[in-house]
Amino acid sequence: MKWAYSGFINGALCTALKEPLVGWNDCAAWSEVSNVVVEGEGTIDGSGDAWIASDLGNTRPYLLDLLYVNGLTVRGLKLRKPGFWTTVPIFCNNVRVEGLDIYTRGSNTDGVDPDSSWNVYIARNTIDTGDDCIAIKAGRDWSGIMVNISTTNVLVEENIFKAGHGVSC
Repeated sequence: MKWAYSGFINGALCTALKEPLVGWNDCAAWSEVSNVVVEGEGTIDGSGDAWIASDLGNTRPYLLDLLYVNGLTVRGLKLRKPGFWTTVPIFCNNVRVEGLDIYTRGSNTDGVDPDSSWNVYIARNTIDTGDDCIAIKAGRDWSGIMVNISTTNVLVEENIFKAGHGVSC
């Protein structure tokens, strides 16, 4: 079984585990959260250099690991040096990611990664990454295939990409 580190800011909580435990998707039930806003003029620094150098692969922590949020807004922040991906709404609905200033370096340090989410708006962000600026995902590895939820209804506009791979699907 492979464990991953918790994000700096997290969304829902696992309220019941599957039996037997099989790996990444061991949660049978999640608490859902609604109307979450993470905003301000401050900086969230994940101190990711040590995580990237540690050779932990894809078990490194996300910066904003936001699961099962109905009505999510992330706006106006400077996000720096995540251990892995930066802003990751997973299984979220009605998502707005606006006005962020994202800076990452290192292997697989994406900027904004909506995963298995719907009704997503990504606009007016400045993204300077070591990998994908925006990566629209439909699950991760074998558990993504098992869950089988695609990200749908996404609008990406007016973003500035300084370094990175632009938009990947």
